[in-house]
Amino acid sequence: MVAIRKMTPLRDTHSDPDSDEAAHSLDHLEAQGPMSKGQGDFAEFIASFTIVDQLIEREFKSFVTSRHGMSPGEVRILMALRRAGPDQLLRPTDLFKSLLVTSGAVTKQLDRLESRGFVRRVVNEKSKRGWLVVLTASGRNATDRILGRTSMPIAKGIFSSLSPTQRAEILRMLHSVVRYIQEHTRDNPID
Repeated sequence: MVAIRKMTPLRDTHSDPDSDEAAHSLDHLEAQGPMSKGQGDFAEFIASFTIVDQLIEREFKSFVTSRHGMSPGEVRILMALRRAGPDQLLRPTDLFKSLLVTSGAVTKQLDRLESRGFVRRVVNEKSKRGWLVVLTASGRNATDRILGRTSMPIAKGIFSSLSPTQRAEILRMLHSVVRYIQEHTRDNPID
């Protein structure tokens, strides 16, 4: 018989900086114990990913909004274009597939970034239809400023608490998980 326990959802503590509920969410998870024999490792694996995602996303949103006046989605587009290299033109389709967001979300974010002078849309010369997106010099500078600051407390804590070897191992394992999901997901959104 499988014991079913109600998991306590995490409150949005972003608006309450004195709350330490999110900081202790892993303790809560471990205290609940496995759901049933054989399923505990998997449940803890998924719950741990969820906790990490929620904590980092909350910190990232606060950081980019308060310090840079941008949404996390806008910053992710800038970072994707920056990773593509100088003068690299990307299709909006490439952006929404790699960032796992809708085409409408990318369009809105590109509109805002273009109005700030961070990106430019140019006609796709190969197909004569559609647009390509390029990061402007101003966009490169803004992205470099954002990436150059390591003032996100969670990011600082993660990187300072792990050795370079541990960080490399975590990245290797995360890449393995992503590759497995990509290979075994029928409707792979990153293709």
